[in-house]
Amino acid sequence: MEFLHELVKTWKHCALRPADIPLEAAWKSIGKPLQRFEARPTGPAEWTFCLSGTNQAAVFSYAAIFQVSDPPETRNLILKEGDLPAGLFCERAELQAGFKCNYSYCFDTYRDIRLYNAQAHFDEYMESIPGFNARYSLPRQAWQAGTDLEAMHRFWMQVPMFLQVRYSKRKGEPAAHLHEWVKKAHHASNGWRANPACPVVLELEAGCLKNISDCNPPRLTRGDAVAISFTVTHIEG
Repeated sequence: MEFLHELVKTWKHCALRPADIPLEAAWKSIGKPLQRFEARPTGPAEWTFCLSGTNQAAVFSYAAIFQVSDPPETRNLILKEGDLPAGLFCERAELQAGFKCNYSYCFDTYRDIRLYNAQAHFDEYMESIPGFNARYSLPRQAWQAGTDLEAMHRFWMQVPMFLQVRYSKRKGEPAAHLHEWVKKAHHASNGWRANPACPVVLELEAGCLKNISDCNPPRLTRGDAVAISFTVTHIEG
C-alpha cells in the first residue's frame, strides 16, 4: 500500500501532456504571474476555466486512488426500473435525460484531501469574479464542500451525460460512440441532448495505452492508482 501511495504522490505533480496544468501548481498560482488559466462564461449560468487569454478549456492533471463508480458506459441512467444493473443503487438511478445523469468517478481521499483543497481555492477565486453567481449565491452542500468529515474520505468527479438544448442550437443526432441507452434518452427528450464528450479510461499494458474495456479486468477496481486529466466548470446555483 505504501508503494501505491508513493506512486500516486509522484504522478500528482506530473503533467500527462505538455499543455496540461498539474492541479496543485494550478491552485497555488492563483493571483500570481504564473497563473495560466482564468474563468470565462461558457453558458447562461456556466463558467469554465480556460487558458489565459483564450476560449480554450484548460486541462488539469492529477493522480489519485480509485474507489468506486457507477456501471461503465450507462452510469446512473436506466431506461426502465427493471434495467437496474449490478453496482447501481436504486436511489441514484435516473429514467430520463436530465442534469442528474452523470459519468461519475469516486476517489479515495482518506489520506490526501488536496482535491478538496483545490476545490476550496477554486471556489474562492470564483467568488472574487464580479457577476459570478450573483442571482443565487447558494453554498455547496456539506458533502461537496469538504466540511463533512465523513464525506471527506472520498471525492466525486462528474461529467454531465446530457446538456441542455439552447434555443439557438439544433439538437442533432447523438455521437455514434455513445451507449444505446444514452442515444435513446437523447431522442426521447426535448430539452436535453447527449454530451458527446464522455470520459475515456485507458490502461497501460505492455508499454501501450489501451481502452480498459479491452483489458483484463475490463474496468477500474477499488485501489487502482489512476492519473487523471480533466477540465473545471462552475455551475451557478
